Amino acid sequence: FLVARASLIAHGHDRAPFSRRAQNERCESPPIAGAERRAGQTVLAHTTTMGSGEEPVRDDVERSAAGLTTAEVKAAQEKWGKNVLEKPEISPCQMLIMQFVGMMPVILILAAILSAATGDWADFAIVVIILIINALLGFREQMEAKKALDELTASVSSEVPARRDGEVNPIDVEELVPGDVILIVGGDNVPADVTWVEGDKLAVDTAALTGEPIPRKYPSDQYGYQILAGCTVAAGEAYCYVDKTGANTELGSSQEEILKDKAGGKTVSVFEQNVMRAVRYLILFSLVLVLIILFVLGFARNQFKKDWREVVLTALSIMIASVPIALPLIIQVTMAIGASGMAKNHGAVVTSSSALQDIAAMTTLCSDKTGTLTTANMSIKVDMAWVAPEVDGTNFPNRTASELLELGRLCSNPDKKDDPIDRAVINAYNEDSGGDEAAKAKLAKRGAVADRVGFDNSAKRMTVTMESGLTIAKGISSKCLDTAAGGEDASALQWEVITKGIEGGLPALTELVEEADTKLSKAGYKTIAVAARSDDKAPFEFLGLLPMIDPPRFDTKRTIANLNRAGVDVKMCTGDHQNIAIETARLIGLNQDIRAGSEIRGGAGPETTADMIKEAGGFAQVLPRDKREVVLTLRNKFKAVVGMTGDGVNDAPALKEADIGVSMGLEGTEVAKGASDMILTDDNFCSIVKAVRKGRAIYAGIQKFVSFIMSVHFAEVLQIFLCVVIGLPIMREPLQILFLVLVTDLPPAIALGVEPAEPNIMDKKPRPKEQPVVMPWMWRCIIANGLVMTVGIMSTYVVALDAYAGAFMQERIKPKANWRDRNKCRVWRNNFFSYKTYKHTDNDENDDKMKECANFSIRKARTVAFIALVWAENLRAYSARSFTRPIWVNTFQNMAMNKAILGAQAALYIALFVPGLSTQVIALYPIGFKGSDGIEWYGWVLAIIGALVCLTGCELYKFYVSFNPPEGCV
Repeated sequence: FLVARASLIAHGHDRAPFSRRAQNERCESPPIAGAERRAGQTVLAHTTTMGSGEEPVRDDVERSAAGLTTAEVKAAQEKWGKNVLEKPEISPCQMLIMQFVGMMPVILILAAILSAATGDWADFAIVVIILIINALLGFREQMEAKKALDELTASVSSEVPARRDGEVNPIDVEELVPGDVILIVGGDNVPADVTWVEGDKLAVDTAALTGEPIPRKYPSDQYGYQILAGCTVAAGEAYCYVDKTGANTELGSSQEEILKDKAGGKTVSVFEQNVMRAVRYLILFSLVLVLIILFVLGFARNQFKKDWREVVLTALSIMIASVPIALPLIIQVTMAIGASGMAKNHGAVVTSSSALQDIAAMTTLCSDKTGTLTTANMSIKVDMAWVAPEVDGTNFPNRTASELLELGRLCSNPDKKDDPIDRAVINAYNEDSGGDEAAKAKLAKRGAVADRVGFDNSAKRMTVTMESGLTIAKGISSKCLDTAAGGEDASALQWEVITKGIEGGLPALTELVEEADTKLSKAGYKTIAVAARSDDKAPFEFLGLLPMIDPPRFDTKRTIANLNRAGVDVKMCTGDHQNIAIETARLIGLNQDIRAGSEIRGGAGPETTADMIKEAGGFAQVLPRDKREVVLTLRNKFKAVVGMTGDGVNDAPALKEADIGVSMGLEGTEVAKGASDMILTDDNFCSIVKAVRKGRAIYAGIQKFVSFIMSVHFAEVLQIFLCVVIGLPIMREPLQILFLVLVTDLPPAIALGVEPAEPNIMDKKPRPKEQPVVMPWMWRCIIANGLVMTVGIMSTYVVALDAYAGAFMQERIKPKANWRDRNKCRVWRNNFFSYKTYKHTDNDENDDKMKECANFSIRKARTVAFIALVWAENLRAYSARSFTRPIWVNTFQNMAMNKAILGAQAALYIALFVPGLSTQVIALYPIGFKGSDGIEWYGWVLAIIGALVCLTGCELYKFYVSFNPPEGCV
């Protein structure tokens, strides 16, 4: 937006605008230029400008005070298109190229270079193919994640009331066209370049475009009438003409530069950085081992002179084995699946990946009351209305509750269909009048509305003036009694009600009103005060209170209980009366220690106030800054992870400061949505519990797959390292390691990321936000499981070497061209540990067996160890579904895991038995080839035993941990 601001300044929109006549707080329509008549309507040829008189905004848009007709809308849509801006996106080509950037792809590229340098072109080709496949998989998943995010964003649409065909109805902002007449109110984002026509003087936050921290007033001599898209209405309500939409707006004209500014590389979340920090430890450990290998083989054993290629390939094997190449892809897939599932199944759309982790760590939830804890379906109880005592010479004699309601109805705006208070008053009046038609007939007798000033957060009231001169005010009682109460506001109309004939004057009347208000609030009712004057020369009279009830949602009490059970403290923050808040807290099972907002501002001392905020069950009669102060105190003083729910513009400061801001998708203002990290599409408070559960499940799944991935990589690195140090033939080649990484490890790891939540996951305390993903107890688990798998697979390999080579050390086996240097070879018969020895003789059969023993024995042993490791890792994946629960509990519950293991097993047998792929590419040797016997039946048995030894060791460690499970271990 800084680019947009620079563009606006360049276009003259930050200069002093053209001169206009001074405007009062309540303004009239701008001067009409070129007015003409068409079908009984006033048509305006627009000449209003913004910034300077030299630049017309648009002179080809006909404007009608009654709005557009359906035919005109269709024609305008065909001409101007949708009211949308091009999103700052990365092209598919750029997205594909980005898959080759980063630590993991660089390792693969390095592997390909080293393979080419050693002349191993088969390995080079396979590494390149795997690099491309990995990039395509990452590209596909990123495109799917983008598509899912676009769908979720589209599900939370924005609407604005628009006048079409003479009626005002909410329409999607994308459907706006030039010439539309719309109603914008405090809390709305300005959806297009518009011109103010009628209503309040608006306070508009233009910081997003101009950088100014103080809201501008529209209309005014300084800023004119035009308001640009991208600004936010801070206060007031007014009807406006739409001048420009979409790419034709001032914001749209700067969009190309904004796109360049925003288009960039792939962003990495703090959470991913946390995971990758743990991976770096493993890579650093592996690099140390590589240096040791280079020293041992290259210098101590003088291998550089004998076969430098072997040294390089060994070091390359450890490098590949150490790096969880697919880990970033797994994180992306898990996050995308989690975000999509949270939106589709739990009604919560996350606007940032960090929200998935923050919601899981939330310790305190500060919740707005109206519309969140309660239904926001307010209803007026006419029979409980309180009618104020009449003053001497009253202009409203013999007033009744029905008359009070009628005056309240006159002071309501039927176009604001999403305003719960105006909606409640209108519905109650229609019902009290005997139906909609009867109500309309009664209102018609009162005449037309001449002027309306909408509700303002500072004035706390709205006023309406009828053509007869009758002026009605509706709002909080203190501001209807005396507008100077609590300090004068910016409204042009100020008064103090007449109290002639009431003993004690205004203080006595105020006390009567407060007593009535307190009585109603203790019963759970909030009140709307009504005051009026018969004409502009008469004084205002206070007429009474309309009681209104907003019942709690049916599931709020259960939701709060579930959150408390999960270790989340719920606090209510409301602007309602303290008694209403206490009664609501009682009904929903909340701590009834509800404090007044004045106690937050009371200056009792920072420590005392902070302790009060921590212990209180909630706060009533709060200001926006009070909510923000509560959030900041809990975050900074007590290190709590704070969630904040809200739907109004007054909630935005607290939503921004909270770790996880949650706004309402149906009733929430655009400002609230823009400040939040999560949007509840159904406005259902219980969706927060579902989101917490889902967030915790996602986090637990990530911990499980990180533990699984790192333990198997640690084992693979250690196995190769031990082979080098001991002098055994290297257990596996680089391509076999890549096969394990991408085929055996990747699918089960993704399945662990979507592991169903543990049954007791909501019974545990929230994790600290700064807690690392890989906890100390997880490091112990990774090392222990890695050591177990190393022992199991190394034992299998050593026994296999004995079975097929009759020796263990590389120098003794004499592979390849040196096989004739070996005097004899002892191998297993067709049973365990029963040997047969071959020697060099004139017998061709003996020589063939000697050659096979030297040339194929290592391959056979590697094949057995490879099969054992694949089986062990597949069993380990099932075991990794829980850090404490035994493998046989709900073993096959995770269908994604079942599919992943079946896929890994299918890939294994394809690699083993497809001719050419097995022997020439992956360098395995499961079956006989050119007279060789293959691994025989006992090779399969050794692989089974090795896999079961690994599983047993992992389960025994898990059994040990289950006696005293660390905090957070599930």
